[in-house]
Amino acid sequence: MKQHITRAVAATLICAAYSLYFIYLVKSADLKYLIYIDFLIMLCVAADLAYHALKYLKRKSEIKSLLQTDDIIFTELGEFENGDITEHDVFVLQRRLQCQYDDSLELQDYVAKWCHELKLPLSASLIMNEKQKDTQLRASMREQLERMKRQTDMLLQGCRLQSPILDLDIKVTRLSECIKTSIKNNQFFLIQKNFTIDVGAGVKSDDDTLVYTDAGWLVYILDQFISNAVKYSDKPEPYIKIWTENADKNSSGETNSNGVMSSNDVTSSNGMTRNNSVINSDGETGSNGVTGSKRGKININSREITLYIEDNGEGISDSDMRHIFEKGYTGANRRNAKYKSTGMGLYMAAKTANALDSEIGVESVKGEYARFSVKLEKCSADVIH
Repeated sequence: MKQHITRAVAATLICAAYSLYFIYLVKSADLKYLIYIDFLIMLCVAADLAYHALKYLKRKSEIKSLLQTDDIIFTELGEFENGDITEHDVFVLQRRLQCQYDDSLELQDYVAKWCHELKLPLSASLIMNEKQKDTQLRASMREQLERMKRQTDMLLQGCRLQSPILDLDIKVTRLSECIKTSIKNNQFFLIQKNFTIDVGAGVKSDDDTLVYTDAGWLVYILDQFISNAVKYSDKPEPYIKIWTENADKNSSGETNSNGVMSSNDVTSSNGMTRNNSVINSDGETGSNGVTGSKRGKININSREITLYIEDNGEGISDSDMRHIFEKGYTGANRRNAKYKSTGMGLYMAAKTANALDSEIGVESVKGEYARFSVKLEKCSADVIH
């Protein structure tokens, strides 16, 4: 646009110089013809300038629209100044990113292999520790070995989750089996802290509640919830309650006439207000992609079932509620140093739920309870495996 303005100014100056030449040096010239010619020239210059100004504004509007997308846009702009330089630089950056991406994959493969190699000596150490005659030492060693085993399993699952090709096996799964497996994975710490497990309707061993999901990854999500319950237990009689509800019912068991379940602030039976934080199937809340407190209504269908896991630990504060699914967020735990939290557990659980096309959410009253939920697609009991 600057070039067109420069050319218009140059044309105007030339026209002015030409007119002054005729006015002062050509005495016999008829000025009306000079004025007519100047008018035509200036009209052409103005028309050319207006055309390119409109073209410039239109292009700016297109660029502004393209900047709202997440794609590479220089290929959509056609020819532009220094376009070949831009294309070269983008190609170089893509090549460098690809090299870094390949290095990251190699590191993930190495860590996953390392986890597999570590599992065997860990299992052997657990067996050898049982032969320890000193009961107090045996219990202390068992705790540390169990922690190492759990963290190794979590690291291995984290590597698999970061893989560009996520190994999913979505099939009909018995929900009670997933609950049983997750409790077994955490049984040492549950027993150590004297947890009471209250398994309700839909998830008991004799129930036939079937869902479409990947059993291994669902267990991974449940492990995160149960391990958090163990970590943040501060009551003399800790408990974990597990139950299911059909998604076409609200929290009080009443069916909504419009087929949706409210996620507004709900008043609990003791008169306190519960704070809700919900992740949708894309793993996002709001337009910025950051999970957080979501209010309003969630559209659901009658084939969905919601699995709840509630503990009576210290709960989650209002200030932390909207951030607990963010990567690396530790909240008050970072400041008071009471718990050694990495801020990765719930983030990975949310990412796993997104891969499974599920929703996870949390309700909590500080000092009372924390209740996590997972929405799953339910299937009828007469499905043939």
